[in-house]
Amino acid sequence: MYWLPDLNVWETGNQYQDAAALCHKYHLGWPAAINAALSIEIYLKSFLAHQVFISDGISTQGFSDTDRGHDLHELYQKISPDIRQLLETKYKDSTGSDLQEKITKYKDVYFHARYHHESKSIQAINLEIIDFSADMRDLVITASKVLHPKVETPQQR
Repeated sequence: MYWLPDLNVWETGNQYQDAAALCHKYHLGWPAAINAALSIEIYLKSFLAHQVFISDGISTQGFSDTDRGHDLHELYQKISPDIRQLLETKYKDSTGSDLQEKITKYKDVYFHARYHHESKSIQAINLEIIDFSADMRDLVITASKVLHPKVETPQQR
């Protein structure tokens, strides 16, 4: 049985969220925001993952593949309605904010801000995206505990 969210994918997102927090600590706002946006993308993809097994004839290795794309709103819409409802409720309970509004607000930050030198790049980034990425990190674990209460989830730092 394969369960969503995929916590291997979540742990990948955590690496980018950790990088965002570290960049922010050292006043590197732009890379902090880009890493935060990428972590949010990966957290959403943890609900869209599927297992893939690759064999070389001797051994088999499992991987977690995810949908492609950087638009947070489009990724969010691909998540099953039941899980979206759970995410929205738990996010509202923990932050008092609307999850869909946040996702829409930051839906294309990674795609349009990662190459700051380009003329069509976003020219300013709201650093609140870093806090949102931390909230999303917590939200994935919260959802996992609700969806799979008997499964032990990794400890948060």
